Amino acid sequence: MLKRFLNTILLLAFAGLLIFSAVSVLPNIVYVSNTVGGKELPIYCVETEKPQISISFDAACADCSLRKL
Repeated sequence: MLKRFLNTILLLAFAGLLIFSAVSVLPNIVYVSNTVGGKELPIYCVETEKPQISISFDAACADCSLRKL
């Protein structure tokens, strides 16, 4: 019974930490897009004051078919 109670407390603490992290981090995420002629295009270069890199993956390739590969 004590082990189940401790597992429940641990699970609730982890869930609380997860929610706290999401609330503090998600408002700082910025979505940037570029549209030309109504079509969204990726942004390849953004000028910043500090050296940064960004990685993105196009997992929803609408114009290609994986069966051709």
